[in-house]
Amino acid sequence: MKITKLLTLFVLGTIIMSSCKKDPYKTSHPDHGKIEFLANWHTEVEGFTLPEKYTLYVDGQTSTIPTTESVFPILLKAGEYSILVYSNSEKIIVEPSLSTVAEVKVDEDGFINGSIGWLFAMSDVIWVNEDMVNQVSGEMKQLARKLILILKIKDLSISYAGIIDESAILTGVASKLDYMTNGVISESEVKIKPEFRQGDNTGEFIASLDLLGIVPNSKEGQILSCKLLYNDGGKEKTIDITVDLTPFMKAFNTDKHIPMVLRLNILSTEGEIIGWEVVDGGSQSVIWPLNFAD
Repeated sequence: MKITKLLTLFVLGTIIMSSCKKDPYKTSHPDHGKIEFLANWHTEVEGFTLPEKYTLYVDGQTSTIPTTESVFPILLKAGEYSILVYSNSEKIIVEPSLSTVAEVKVDEDGFINGSIGWLFAMSDVIWVNEDMVNQVSGEMKQLARKLILILKIKDLSISYAGIIDESAILTGVASKLDYMTNGVISESEVKIKPEFRQGDNTGEFIASLDLLGIVPNSKEGQILSCKLLYNDGGKEKTIDITVDLTPFMKAFNTDKHIPMVLRLNILSTEGEIIGWEVVDGGSQSVIWPLNFAD
């Protein structure tokens, strides 16, 4: 009996000692490290809503997680890595394994259909340690800028006015952007159709769209054209509006986190003087004639 008791005590002691042995590892991936990204979303867009997800590209791998989370599941050996974190809308194509160019789909007629949505990106070179979650913080730079066009008819005596559907066209827009340099690809020049809606005020029409940028050396420039239909004493009339926005949009490709707001004032449906006002950069104006069509 004495021998049996001693053996039992020895076995129990061995079990207790082994259970107290300290685990030398900090994580469940001792030979690899993970990346935790702390994002600073750089934008001044009013009512900005955080994108639902973002993507990490590192070491030829991509991983997409909700923006409510911060730790990406990719496992990396210790070492130095170039990383890219980006968030893009469904209309903007980003394929970092192929190139550093973000691209918007264009139809066969050379038009971007509707607003393209958002694009944010951050790139850096970091060191990853194994057996730990490596924290990285960075500024998610806004690479698609919001353009807001406000058309205001000051002749409030008219009973009806509206922008004819799909008549509005803006030229000199870029459909491709190098997201590493924020440089537009000049050869990607296309057009876009702003969609105007009635504003809160009488005689006011607003179009809000996001653009990767404008082509600065465009031969055509940034030309906005649209047809204004209004009712004058029971008779419908159409005004063809064409204006060169090139001088007002020349700085569009910078400070993309700040929306550019342009206000067009039509003094009267019978008048000929109209002025553009650059809301976020001081007041500017331009005068050009209106073309009437019965």
